[in-house]
Amino acid sequence: MVSTTLPAVKYRPDDWRLAALIARTPLFLLVRSELPVTTVDGLIDWARARGLNHGSTGVGSVSHLMGERFSELTGLKMTHVPYKGGGTLIADLAGGQLDMAFFAMAGPVPAMVKQGRIKALGVSQPAPSPLFADVPPLSRHPMLQGFHYDTWIGLQVPRGTPDAAVVRINQSMAEVITSEPVRRQIEASGAQPAPPMSPVELERFYAAEIERYRAAARSLRWPLQ
Repeated sequence: MVSTTLPAVKYRPDDWRLAALIARTPLFLLVRSELPVTTVDGLIDWARARGLNHGSTGVGSVSHLMGERFSELTGLKMTHVPYKGGGTLIADLAGGQLDMAFFAMAGPVPAMVKQGRIKALGVSQPAPSPLFADVPPLSRHPMLQGFHYDTWIGLQVPRGTPDAAVVRINQSMAEVITSEPVRRQIEASGAQPAPPMSPVELERFYAAEIERYRAAARSLRWPLQ
């Protein structure tokens, strides 16, 4: 799937192993402020007769896969609008040129939501975000059960890295990540510090993540555009 969605990528997930997980960031369903909706149900009802466009940070990106999956589960006709970066995407969403996007609550986004320049209708994790407790999990909607996706930051090493080296990296990173200054910086960025995991736990987590996103990609209509 990697070579199909992102031809420029010259490696596969299996070429690497995860030595440390640093932070995880859920994505929010964001819509332009002029859209006359405040809930996912309202969005679905509004879009059924009109269609919808959704922006992403590129073909094959997590935000693209989430948009396509949302379209498939709700039966909405949605036009994908790929961007080369998140800054232009958010600017177009706030400017009303884009209907919706799945995007992290980071950078300028939290302030834009609080100012009413864009609206957040749902979050892609099982529980509400501590930063926006009034935004419900998307998976609470009957059509979107199990709609749990996020982005994460980790330290990866080549698959052939000796176990002893991975253990040392893992232990050193655990000390850094759990330090109070680093935790505060991670939280200030809109992410959530990841709990420490052993190399064995990380292997299971990484394998499960690869399969989860491969399954999501396999469920979609191909080729993606």
